[in-house]
Amino acid sequence: MRSRKCSSVPWAAGILVALVFLGQGVSAAVISIGNGEIMGRGESTSLDLTLDAAPTGLAGYSINVTIGDPSIARITNVTFPEWASLTDVTPSLPGSAFRLKATDPNSQVQEGATNITLATLLIQGLGEGETPVILTLNLMNDENDNVIRPSLLPGMLSVHDQGISSSAAGAPPPLTPLPSLTEGGTGETGGGITPSLPGSGASSPESGSPPLTSLPSLTEGVSDDLFAISAA
Repeated sequence: MRSRKCSSVPWAAGILVALVFLGQGVSAAVISIGNGEIMGRGESTSLDLTLDAAPTGLAGYSINVTIGDPSIARITNVTFPEWASLTDVTPSLPGSAFRLKATDPNSQVQEGATNITLATLLIQGLGEGETPVILTLNLMNDENDNVIRPSLLPGMLSVHDQGISSSAAGAPPPLTPLPSLTEGGTGETGGGITPSLPGSGASSPESGSPPLTSLPSLTEGVSDDLFAISAA
């Protein structure tokens, strides 16, 4: 009678395969884009795309960045850090969705690096509102060519629509009209009094001021003086 032997090979092979899969990816890192605020249409702000940690270094990456609502904002420019080489932005700027690629052939991002800037995006406000900035990872490798599987933390962008007054824009303030001489008031100009003609003795009934004294006529007393001269 043939005895049956239990083989441990399949069980050992399963453990080996599991270890291989665990070694292929590093997932402790986080890629984030942060939040931004734009104070008016046409103005811009910058957002940094960052990797918080690279325990095994960084060889390169390919990431998609998308503005959730393209009517609120758009990406107008992308700059890469000094360590990045063979960079690429597809399609051409400006727009609302792009694929960003960069490599580190000189191993400047070494094992244990933290707070690594992957790219800086210049974003312009187009309309009032809020929109998410969505991240999609295509590929990221470490120095040993192992796949890095970081968590993705999207951002939120707020665009305000603040009106700009004419004085804030550099225009002079509107002129205040001067009061009319006949307008009521307590100012020095006019003073609420309607001037009366000489000899009329009239004054403004509203002011309560005493009547103006009439000026003497230019011919008053002239005839008396001439008579006195003739008599002499």
